[in-house]
Amino acid sequence: SPPGDAAGLIRHCIERGSTLQERAPSAFCQETIRYLTSVDSLRDYHDYGPKQQKLPLEILCGSQPNKWLQISWKAGFSGYGMPVSAMHTLGVVLYLLKFHRGPMDALRHSMWIGGDVDSIGALVVGMIGGSQGLNFDTQCSNDDGDHLPWWMLEQLEAVEHLMYVAEKFELVFLEEGKGTH
Repeated sequence: SPPGDAAGLIRHCIERGSTLQERAPSAFCQETIRYLTSVDSLRDYHDYGPKQQKLPLEILCGSQPNKWLQISWKAGFSGYGMPVSAMHTLGVVLYLLKFHRGPMDALRHSMWIGGDVDSIGALVVGMIGGSQGLNFDTQCSNDDGDHLPWWMLEQLEAVEHLMYVAEKFELVFLEEGKGTH
């Protein structure tokens, strides 16, 4: 089972990948394990300066600038940041989870990576919300890393349906004895 702390999350995935590699060797699995090992060795993303200006994107997101980002986005886009890549998505999500200081902090840093980051933000905030809650607060400022401002929830498309599904999910989860109220 995965570790209870975010710091051990990448190491856990490397260990699981190594077990899979022993059972069914593949070049992709080897590459992913090497990649996750290099991601796990990175410092806390908060240490890389304002808006992560010194974040080593080559390690985290692959070669930079990314030619596929330059081709697929509008003219003038630098091509730096997150490519459309399952392996890099996994690494970036785990890296952000490892060092996050709350949902707003994680969401903000997800966007600062640049490139194709909408999935990154959704996955990171979804995992934090599922494990710790999102802590929406009407009184928080946009600079509060521990909470998400209430306006973000209010402006969500189909928020009523989201709340309905969340309540049903919680009931099923509680019935199965996997959670507490």
